[in-house]
This record gives sequence, C-alpha cells and structure tokens, in this order.
Amino acid sequence: MNYEEAVEYIHAFLRFGMRLGLGRMAKFLSYLGNPQDKLKFIHIAGTNGKGSTTSMTAKVLEYAGYKTGMYISPYVIEFRERMQINGRMIPKEKLVEYVERVKVIVDKMKADGECPTEFEVVTAIALCWFADSGCDIVCFEVGLGGRFDATNVITSPLMSVICSISFDHVDILGDTIEKIAEEKCGIIKPGCDVISYPLQDKKALEVIKKYAKENSSKLTVGDYSAVKIIRDSFFNKVIEYKGFTLTLGLPGEHQTANTVNVMEILLNLRLKGYNIPDEAIINGIADTRFPARLEKLSDKPLVVLDGAHNPSGINALSESIDKLGDIPITLVIGMLSDKDYNSSMKILSPKCKRIFTLTPPSPRALSGDELKEVALKYIDDAESFGDDIQGAVYAAIEAAKAENGAVIMCGSLYLAEVTRKAALKYFSER
Repeated sequence: MNYEEAVEYIHAFLRFGMRLGLGRMAKFLSYLGNPQDKLKFIHIAGTNGKGSTTSMTAKVLEYAGYKTGMYISPYVIEFRERMQINGRMIPKEKLVEYVERVKVIVDKMKADGECPTEFEVVTAIALCWFADSGCDIVCFEVGLGGRFDATNVITSPLMSVICSISFDHVDILGDTIEKIAEEKCGIIKPGCDVISYPLQDKKALEVIKKYAKENSSKLTVGDYSAVKIIRDSFFNKVIEYKGFTLTLGLPGEHQTANTVNVMEILLNLRLKGYNIPDEAIINGIADTRFPARLEKLSDKPLVVLDGAHNPSGINALSESIDKLGDIPITLVIGMLSDKDYNSSMKILSPKCKRIFTLTPPSPRALSGDELKEVALKYIDDAESFGDDIQGAVYAAIEAAKAENGAVIMCGSLYLAEVTRKAALKYFSER
C-alpha cells in the first residue's frame, strides 16, 4: 500500500456514513491496545474557534519544550494536516504503516458485523501515532458535538475546553442553543477543569455552569473586559491581557476572544505544574498560522481565504472586513445546503460590490445557482459559476486588480482547499 492508496482507503469509509456513539470506538481502540490511555489531553469542543484555539495552544506548548500532538478536522490543503506533532504532519510512510495496522482491526470488526466510520478510523490512527511517538500532551479537537463524538473516548483530560457555541448541525445536535451546548458539554469529565470562551452565549454558559457543577469541575471563564487593544488592523493586532502583550498570529476580530480562551488554558496548565515560560506564550501565539483562517494569499490585490460557514463565523468575518475600509470587495462563496446560507448572505452582501457563487465539492452542497438567487435578495450584482472554481477565482482577482479592490473567499471548508489552489495557481502563472 502506498500513500495515495492509504488515503483512498480512509476516505472509502465515507460511504458508511456518520454514526455517533462511543461503544464502537471503544471496542476499536481496545483492539489497538487503548493508546488513548497513554496520553494526556486538552479536549476542545465548540461551534466556532476550535481549530484556532487548538493550534494556538499547541504552538505555545511546542515553544515551551513539550512534545505536542495536535488533532484537527477537517483539513484544508492536505489530509495529513489532521494530525501533527510539533507542527509537523504525520509522515506519509507513517500514515501508510498505521493504515495497514488498523486495517487488520477493521477487517476483524467487519467480520463481527461492525464497521468504524471514517472519523473513527482517522482518530484511531492519530491516537496510535501520538502514543507511539511519546507525546507529552495532545491538543485534541472534537469532530462534531462532543457527547457522542469519537474523541470522547478519553476518560480524564487535563481540561475540557468549550469554545464559542452557536447554531450549527442543528439536525444532529439540536435546534436550541441549550441543546447544542449540552452536546458540547458531553466532554466535561468528573473533576476535570473546564475552560469556557469569554464571550459565550448566556444560555450556553448556563448549561456549561450546570455541567461543571454536576461534575465537580472547576470552571474558568476568561475576562474579556480585561483585554486592552494596543493595535488593531486587519492583519496586525496587538493586545494586552493579564500582564502579557500579545501579537496575534491569526488575524480577525474573533481571534481576540479565542486568544483569551487560550491564555486561560495555559494559565491553568501552569497551575497544574506545566513549565510554560512567558516567552513561549508570546512567541507561540505570534507564530501560529492556520490555513483558511483569514489567510492572506496575496497583497496586490488583497486575496483572503476564510473558512467561515455559519452565521457566527460569517459575523466574525464581516467585522474583520470592516477593517479594510471603503474598498470594493468581490466575494467568492459556496455553502452547504444544511447551513444557514440565507443569514450568511444577508450579513455579507452589504459589504460587497459583487458576489460570485460556487457549488462546493460535497454531496451536501447547495448549488451555486441556488445561492445566487439568495444573494440577489440583498445585492444587485451576483453571478453563479457553478462548479467552475478556477473561473470564479480568476474573474474575482481580475476584478479586484482593475479597481484596487479585494477578494474574500469563504463559505465552506470543503471549498477552501480548491479556491486556495486556484488563487495560488493564478499568481504562479503571472
């Protein structure tokens, strides 16, 4: 088996669908020697900000000298992004090795009438690699929800982190903030510290408080009022928080609150005896990079890629766009049919001169034609490019060049990988 065959093997599990539940995952890992029991975790759930929080925390711990595993989903550029140690993706040959190892177990489970999901297979591979590599700590991002997510097989994390909670996956997690929060709070374990996002929805925070109390867990909520903004532009933000002057490596209005969340994680780790020097915190936060998080692909014209795909993320993107001032913006966007695309278009359209819509490469995609009709409720200039991703990106960049404007690409992480490649291809040809 080579690398391409290994990735194809993993992706083949998509056809078995998504089936939440922990019993199958627990059995799967028991056959693999329960690698999760050999590791220490920071378990991170939430609707928005999980990836940013996970990557900032991992980078700081790496700078502090800890061998740090990081598990995220989905990926943007390459599958191996999903599992990293000290910022390095799993080597291709290692991935092949672990796929061949888990395949033996999968075949055994299939013979018994059970089959793991794709997410379970990927999670198991990551846990085996982290354990075999002797990671000191793992920043472990939840896939979906929390309570029945495959990552929730871990029994006693160092702390459970609840990032920003808002509406998403309502068909699975529930149609109220309280129901969604309950699913996220499923990662809270007895006696384990809990860290909550500082600007948490009030109803969600009440649920978090309830679960923390029931589990005799110490709850820490960052103090956003303690933040002092030193410098604030689209790609250059400096804040002060609890005696630290921090330059944010990840741009965006929402990253200030995410950084407060990360600071509370780190300060709590210090209380647990982890040696995390001030300079590791300052340098780690400054050096954090993450694909499709207001990622600047070009300066002239300005081309920005963002993974915003629900109203909360779109709101954060909208606030960041305001920092650009009065320049013409071409929006390239595609969304999934199970997202609140109407609210997203209502929020973003007033910021844009024109909108190019696309059909994301996903079975759950909303067609570009349908999204265009939604956009036309709020803006006069909207055009559907369907699945012609390169055409939309090239046209947007040409428009931005002609009028000294900017291109913002967003709407779905399934679209992010291909729009990113198209933009980089455009600039490589010129």
